[in-house]
Amino acid sequence: MMHLLKEHRLTSVGTVRKNKQCIPPAFLKTGKQPGSSMFGFQKDITLVSYAPKSNKVVIAMSTLHHDDKIDESTGDKNKPEIITFYNSTKAGVDVVDKLSATYNVSRNSKRWPMTIFYGILNMAAINANIIYQSNLDKSSKRTEFLRSLGLSLLNKHLQLRQTQKNIPSNIRQRISGQMGEPLRPAVENSSGRYARCADCPRKKDRKTKHVCATCRKSLCLEHAIFSCKNCAVGEASY
Repeated sequence: MMHLLKEHRLTSVGTVRKNKQCIPPAFLKTGKQPGSSMFGFQKDITLVSYAPKSNKVVIAMSTLHHDDKIDESTGDKNKPEIITFYNSTKAGVDVVDKLSATYNVSRNSKRWPMTIFYGILNMAAINANIIYQSNLDKSSKRTEFLRSLGLSLLNKHLQLRQTQKNIPSNIRQRISGQMGEPLRPAVENSSGRYARCADCPRKKDRKTKHVCATCRKSLCLEHAIFSCKNCAVGEASY
């Protein structure tokens, strides 16, 4: 807080963990009268210990406030202005934490770099949803937005994998369905002789009797997708 004040001329208000050794023991002592406050003053910084309950104290520090003024609008609670000012500015943090905990785009990890990265992803997704709703001037379900956002980020990768012939055809078929493209026609048996699979490397010399229902090129079982004859072409099962 002193660094922000001296180097950047920014005042700050925040809570302080009770395990800090610099806090006087009297500020941490419980059993005080509910609604009572204890102030400590130093140059450019103020420390307050507020007791919302007899068995609980809240420690806050501020470089913006320099007196022991009590907010009269809090009534019998007698909250210091430092506490009420902090409560009025931390709402955004609480909302972000709630949204991140409800529907997040990450997973739990014990590696702190991954935890930070997932936290950035969560905040980016929340901000993107706010911008999206603001641009369209309408509200949308956050779950649907996150789903469409994730799929849109995968489109380029899916398009790349779809063009790779070493990927099994059933996977490429699934990619086509995921991207909303027409599915590849099903494969049927031919009455002719064996022929080399068109999708396999020549060095494999893999022979097959199956052909594409549209272009009639030979396909082995690895690259073939079958469907019922009574079904429409392309409605293949995997």
